[in-house]
Amino acid sequence: MAKAKKKPTTPNRPKKVFFLDYHINWYSEAEWLMSPLDNNLQGQCDSHASCIHMRQQPYVHEQILRETLWHEILHAIWWHMGLRDNPVRTEDYEANEEEIILRLSHGIVTVQQDNPKVMAYLGTA
Repeated sequence: MAKAKKKPTTPNRPKKVFFLDYHINWYSEAEWLMSPLDNNLQGQCDSHASCIHMRQQPYVHEQILRETLWHEILHAIWWHMGLRDNPVRTEDYEANEEEIILRLSHGIVTVQQDNPKVMAYLGTA
């Protein structure tokens, strides 16, 4: 009796980012192209809707999707930590840099602590 071929598995992609309370919507290529999302992008963060949109293309390596998800999470953190609507403005470059890094690092660490499923996906080789 011949063995059945193993069907390729789809990675367990996360659906939510806690702390930020963002939903992650994964679109097939066809769904993305029919949506109002930008066809030139791999992912998009909609802070007003608390949503990250991710485009799944058959020819894009999973590592690119992981990097894109991190990129979009950073956009969400930027917005959530008030850097978009209340940017740090100072003539002192070092103080400005320090304030931005403080806000981002707090957001990143909190996302990592509150999201083991997201971190498991992002850390998969």
